[in-house]
Amino acid sequence: MKNVRNAMLCLFLIPVLHTYGQLGDLKLVDWKPKSQLVVKETDITKPKYPVIDIHNHLGDLSNTQTYLEEMDKAGVWKCVSLDGRSMGDFYKDHLKVSQEIGGDRFIVFFRPDFSKISEPDFGIKEAEKLESAVKMGIRGLKISKELGLIVRDKENRVIPVD
Repeated sequence: MKNVRNAMLCLFLIPVLHTYGQLGDLKLVDWKPKSQLVVKETDITKPKYPVIDIHNHLGDLSNTQTYLEEMDKAGVWKCVSLDGRSMGDFYKDHLKVSQEIGGDRFIVFFRPDFSKISEPDFGIKEAEKLESAVKMGIRGLKISKELGLIVRDKENRVIPVD
């Protein structure tokens, strides 16, 4: 095995030594190997099966039409948007725009407004909003990572997730 390795090394070094005169002159930047691999190339432009983008933040609703066009180009069938924020009832606008532009192609998730977590009846109010949102077309619930990392109670303690 050692002889085979040495023979292979010599076969590699002979052209190198011939080209550069000695091994010390060879710089990696000068080495430009040519691939000899020949394979069939397949150009895939659309997915074989329906694709669902399961984690998206569409953000600015004025881009919804453009995003839908990009979905069509890429072969994306549905998109889950996690931006159905409760704050300021943004989820209502999000649903309206998404449904008008994309029909059922956008699946919007409701995201509770934890900035009001210390207010009386917070849980009841957000639950009522969520129930209403589901009736309007919300299809899921997004619990932001802010809960457990950033959101604080009245005593300024981070609220743990349990």
